[in-house]
Amino acid sequence: MRILHISPSYYPAQEFGGPVFSVHQLNRALVDQHVQVDVITTWAGLAECNRSSAVDSYVQENDWYLVDGVRVRYLPYIGYVHFTFCRSLIPVLKACMRNYDLVHITALWNYPSWMGALMAYRYQIPYIISFRGTLYPFAMRLKSFRKKQMVYYLIGKKVLQRAAAVHFTSEDEKTKTLQWLKLHVPAVVVPNGMDVSPCEKTYARAMLHVMHIPDNRPYVLILGRLHRIKGFDLLIPAFAQLQEQIPHVLVIAGNTHTDDAEWVRQLVQQYGLRERVIFTGEVSGDAKWALYQHADMFVLPSYSENFAMSVVEAMACGCPVIVSDQVGIHSEIAARQAGIVHRLHISDLREAMLQIVSQPALRAQLSQRGRDLVKEKYEIRNVACQMKREYEKIINLHVHKRIKT
Repeated sequence: MRILHISPSYYPAQEFGGPVFSVHQLNRALVDQHVQVDVITTWAGLAECNRSSAVDSYVQENDWYLVDGVRVRYLPYIGYVHFTFCRSLIPVLKACMRNYDLVHITALWNYPSWMGALMAYRYQIPYIISFRGTLYPFAMRLKSFRKKQMVYYLIGKKVLQRAAAVHFTSEDEKTKTLQWLKLHVPAVVVPNGMDVSPCEKTYARAMLHVMHIPDNRPYVLILGRLHRIKGFDLLIPAFAQLQEQIPHVLVIAGNTHTDDAEWVRQLVQQYGLRERVIFTGEVSGDAKWALYQHADMFVLPSYSENFAMSVVEAMACGCPVIVSDQVGIHSEIAARQAGIVHRLHISDLREAMLQIVSQPALRAQLSQRGRDLVKEKYEIRNVACQMKREYEKIINLHVHKRIKT
């Protein structure tokens, strides 16, 4: 089976967050299952000054880099980084498109996705599209809604109608997106996966010293982008209301150089929490796993989240989770009683945090149920098997249709 993955950006372009990592994890796991996966992408997210250092550890074969077993071709782009116009893309696709059984496209609002869909259609190669939350109603309205609406009806809708299938990472994403767009297309749900092996190690609390987290203070953790969509305007006042009841500090782990980072700091100042909130900056590797492992709870009161990889990582480390009912996997968590799901109200979030602090038995139960849920549903090998089966169904159906015609 030969798969071509087309994406506007790709690993190790870390500034684009979760999807870059989850897509690469999936591709690595597919390669381990003897699926040939090639990726065509751009240099987006890899600044000119650090491109060579970002990829120089990878073996280069002509124009391709071998990234953890996945062949990746990075192309230059010009203009707006989130549109990633790439002059060389069409000639490259023309030269290689016939070599593949299926094309998997990530995202919709960019030039590589549109051209990838067009070329796959022209060469009669079936393609599947992953939205990664970009067509959630909340995400659509968050920025440039009118422009997105116009582009969707001019270009995006046709791209989706021609797709062999559209891919969602949760039932919540599928339901909301299809209802919102009134789309009637084949849809598959395959969650993001993760390698759980780092979570099975034990990390010393002393690793947190570099982040200025004191040994004698328990903490509540939120990890990810410092963005308004993450619900900081719920979390910070809810935490402030608990100052007299719990000894915890709030640890905010994520890039502090975002547009909304200053807004988050102002919220902390407004609620008098300067001494109770720790900003760690961006955290990765063993330090990230240590943060999850030693936290009393992980919170994500997000207004919109198609999946929430950080929640899965926290559960894999045995950290009890509290999520809003707008997080894509909230139904799965609730069904297994693997965490606490709250409405988008400050009081609900406050009570959920207090519940975990005041009930050690509940905390232990949530910890174990979370681990069990991840091993069953989100372990990367299981997820790759699931995606491979979906690929096979699409390819076999396409071959059957061509034989009939």
